[in-house]
Amino acid sequence: MSLLTRYVLAELLKIFLLALTVLTLLMLVYGLVKQARDQGLGPEQVLRLIPYILPEMMRYTIPATLLFATACVYGRMS
Repeated sequence: MSLLTRYVLAELLKIFLLALTVLTLLMLVYGLVKQARDQGLGPEQVLRLIPYILPEMMRYTIPATLLFATACVYGRMS
């Protein structure tokens, strides 16, 4: 693997993981607040919902953050 390939891959992973974490947390908080408000759930019940809502949020955040990371890294390279 060449030096340029390793550099690009490292940059892609850094931005992808950071953006994935931030966007997933934002969407997770929004989804939990919406569920709690609509159904009148307490804090304990909201925390129990996290494993069920997280995969649904990842379905939307992974493609978006991958596109964002790619645009950022290759935009900086150009």
